[in-house]
Amino acid sequence: MNKKKTLSVLGTGSFAFDTIVKREYPDGFIPGKRNRFVEKVVMEEIGSNPGNVMCILGYLGWHSCPIALFDDSAQGVQMTKDFLRYGCDTRFVNNSPDGGTNCLKVIHCLDEEGRPTRKFSKRHAPGSGFPRDKAFTVKGNDATLPLFIKSLDFLPDVYFYEGVTAAWRELGKYMREKGVLVYYEVQSTRGNDFSKFMKCMKESDIVKFSDETIQNVDFVDELKDKLIIQTLGSKGVRFNLRGEGWIELPPVLNENVVDTEGCGDWTTATLINALGKRGLLKPTDFTAELISECLMEAQGYASRNASFLGTKGAIAVDESFNLQPSDYVNTDNQ
Repeated sequence: MNKKKTLSVLGTGSFAFDTIVKREYPDGFIPGKRNRFVEKVVMEEIGSNPGNVMCILGYLGWHSCPIALFDDSAQGVQMTKDFLRYGCDTRFVNNSPDGGTNCLKVIHCLDEEGRPTRKFSKRHAPGSGFPRDKAFTVKGNDATLPLFIKSLDFLPDVYFYEGVTAAWRELGKYMREKGVLVYYEVQSTRGNDFSKFMKCMKESDIVKFSDETIQNVDFVDELKDKLIIQTLGSKGVRFNLRGEGWIELPPVLNENVVDTEGCGDWTTATLINALGKRGLLKPTDFTAELISECLMEAQGYASRNASFLGTKGAIAVDESFNLQPSDYVNTDNQ
């Protein structure tokens, strides 16, 4: 009997070290008043869109290979360890003084009216430089991207990336020419020329973004050879396959929502997984019916994760997953 092939994914983007904090009110909460609170660190681990996607796919059994250059701070080193704990292959992950590590703190608390809300703050790890999203150079005689490509001893089934870094786009272009499925996720268009995003989109097979990130989708008319996905928050999701028009899908409802952070990343990772396990990693094999089926499955995973705190909370509570609380909770801050 033939052994089932392990699917592989190569992925990159802007990684971050997440600190999840829960604010508690020991004396109760009175709207409009200054209420005493204490903060408890619930989880500290690798996060962000590419971090979550690569870890979830590693957890789901893929040969998941992230590409990252972190610094050698405690947070940067922990992010590499986190990849390993989620089952990723870290051969392309480096910790170096030349790298950089972003940190994101998310505080779950109540607003002035007593409604659940979140507060976000970003910083670099202590002693860290700017994150090195440009781990490869693409121009000049000393360009390092060609050397990386030459050194690759395998082609993945899927190449995933987010951001507009030229090296990631050029790597995607190379992968697509080799028949690899290229999945591009638009996280933010602020501060960037939209033409950069169009370049990335045109070199990809699947493009995903939210209705908060991009509202005007007229540009989709130019993209006739790919699958475009737009998430609509609580309204569900819609997709446009090869310019044949938008198809809307309803949301998978969850009556026990604790934290919606990371739901988009679950949608991405489990959509890739759904396509892979059905053998649908060639865009020519996509049909509206099959994409609808895979997207509904992905929305189900995303909806389930919303019942847990943290972007990968559904994994943390999985008894079969060998991740102990002491691995990610900073007990000194409790």
